[in-house]
Amino acid sequence: MTETTQDLQRGYRLLFDIFRSISEDCTEDLERVRREGLANPMTSSEVKHLLTTCFDAACRGARARGDLDTARQLEECRDSILKDVLARSTQDSTERKARSEVAANPLRLESRHGVDPHPVQPPPVFHDHRVKVMEGFVDVRDIRLSGSNKRLQIHVDQFRSLHGRSPSAEDLVSVITSKANLSGPQAADEFEITALARSIAAGGVRRPPIISHQGNLLDGNRRVAACLHVLQSDEFETKEKRRAQWIRVWQLDQEATPDDENAVVVSLNFESDCKVPWPEYVKGRIIYEEWRAAIEPEDQPSTVRLKTIKKELASKFAITVDRVNRYIEMVKLANEFEEHHRNARNKNTHEVQHRTNDYFQYFDELGKGRSPGGVNHTINVDDSFKSLVFDLLYDGKFRNFTQIRGLKHVATDDEARSLLLDAKQQTDLDEARKRVTQALDVAGAAQAMERRVGGNKRIATFVKWLREVPVEFFSVGEPGAVTEKNLRALHSTLELIQGHFPPEWNQSRSCSGQPSPPAESKHDTEQNDV
Repeated sequence: MTETTQDLQRGYRLLFDIFRSISEDCTEDLERVRREGLANPMTSSEVKHLLTTCFDAACRGARARGDLDTARQLEECRDSILKDVLARSTQDSTERKARSEVAANPLRLESRHGVDPHPVQPPPVFHDHRVKVMEGFVDVRDIRLSGSNKRLQIHVDQFRSLHGRSPSAEDLVSVITSKANLSGPQAADEFEITALARSIAAGGVRRPPIISHQGNLLDGNRRVAACLHVLQSDEFETKEKRRAQWIRVWQLDQEATPDDENAVVVSLNFESDCKVPWPEYVKGRIIYEEWRAAIEPEDQPSTVRLKTIKKELASKFAITVDRVNRYIEMVKLANEFEEHHRNARNKNTHEVQHRTNDYFQYFDELGKGRSPGGVNHTINVDDSFKSLVFDLLYDGKFRNFTQIRGLKHVATDDEARSLLLDAKQQTDLDEARKRVTQALDVAGAAQAMERRVGGNKRIATFVKWLREVPVEFFSVGEPGAVTEKNLRALHSTLELIQGHFPPEWNQSRSCSGQPSPPAESKHDTEQNDV
């Protein structure tokens, strides 16, 4: 945003605050301006009409209250204020028109510090695409921030819902710098812009952002936003602002295709890098949407076809097929989570999306164990338990995602489940987390006892079966006999547990050298049959 635009909009805000304070008659006009005018500065005629309307309404309100001094002052200053504001509006309109004409053409690289625009050699490779790139300098204000950046998807959707329009470049800066006043569990500096802006002010942009031939930003939203923050903030000196204004960029040449642009985006956000990567939630959503788009046109694609689609996605995004599968299953659960909180709990859509982003890794654990006894199977056969888990997750009452693994034991333990219900009701987060931990401990202890009791039953069954097997079964190599691998495993297991035999068992051995335990009593036999 230019200084002229900043001054003009500050003037708008000041006038509107004054109007609001002295009259309620122009509230509707003021709110309309805040929704439309401040984000997209108006023409001179629109400014004149609006301010005249507001002045008249404010004067009427002052007279109606008997405040004749305020009405007189407003009438005296109206012409001078209108003249000043309209002059600024005309100047700003001319400047915006000039910049718009420049933006309509390919963005031209400039020479700075004795360095002329030049091709990058050798041409860089982005996700198996060798892309021709020019390097040079541009005014950061001429770069078009991308509202389609997947990192910002939740925030942009939320902005559209709130304001009824797409965010402008200035709005995107506010979003990235966490100043857009969007609801939801956003961090104070979610995209870590403050530290980056100070670094750029001190030493410039060290890694060039990448733009299309037309000047659309493909990679570097944070860096460009940080530069704009430096230019707009009173925190930085003139020399620091100059350092942030003209930055070195890589620009794709005019022959670059959409596939080349996509390769840049994929390479620099899916593949490992030292910058702040896209959140897993964003990556998972992209994979899932591509997956759905690929299978929906086909009528019940075969297993082979499904595998092929997943391989294609893995290749496109430079990840493994296992990771594609993982993302698909995680997003399926995330969709259930979001639907539950939107519909059953009447939560705000964007707040729910922020929660899903924060706890996306938990859905990996919730998706494991689809056979009986596993976590996923447990929550899918018990809707009330799944709802309970979703509620606890939404409120951040699990200490970490590893606690999800113990939920398979909690569902069938009345005491443990009661503790989880208590945790849901707790308003104190620390106390709620203690209840969750207690529930998992109780269920874990019960499961350990069950394993011991169940172990005796399994051993008794195995011993009985072993005694009834014909001795020929242990002749390795005979048709239908035990394999050498299994016989060796059985032998090593018996040796392992031999150290736990009572000493007197080892004093007498059979001819085979195996220990001879005391003869079974009638009571022992009955116990083994249990």
